[in-house]
Amino acid sequence: MITANDVLSVLQSAFPGAIQEFRVEADNRLWATVNPNKMVEICKFLRDEQDFDHYSGAAGVDKIDEDLFEVTEILASHGAHPVVALLKVKTPRDAPSVKSLTDLFWNANWYEREIWEMFGLTSKIILASIRFFSWTSWWDPGPGERTSRATRTTTRTKGCWR
Repeated sequence: MITANDVLSVLQSAFPGAIQEFRVEADNRLWATVNPNKMVEICKFLRDEQDFDHYSGAAGVDKIDEDLFEVTEILASHGAHPVVALLKVKTPRDAPSVKSLTDLFWNANWYEREIWEMFGLTSKIILASIRFFSWTSWWDPGPGERTSRATRTTTRTKGCWR
């Protein structure tokens, strides 16, 4: 059975110098900080050659003290092996940008858009500029929510937010 150490060895052989930092937490969990210019190539390799066929998500972290953002992409497999790879890239706060994985994994779109909206971090393949979570993009209340402009209060009705 494939382990996190096996995946790390394969990545270090296939992409010399691209793995900047790494940590193997357990046989099934690999953390790696990768060169931002190699992220798409590494994810494609993992998908095509190592059976990482499931894009589990992404997370963004604003590291104010270090003046940078980190984006962690989470890849796993639907049954070929138990390894979860958490691949991190770093980008400066003054010009935050990462390469998009939407060409490899269709559902990366949702995570990339959320990170863009929350942190202003853009992808090289810019996504449709429709905000998902920002209240400022909703001029009218959504289903179930009523806001009083005079008191700025929000109420919940019919079991859903509007």
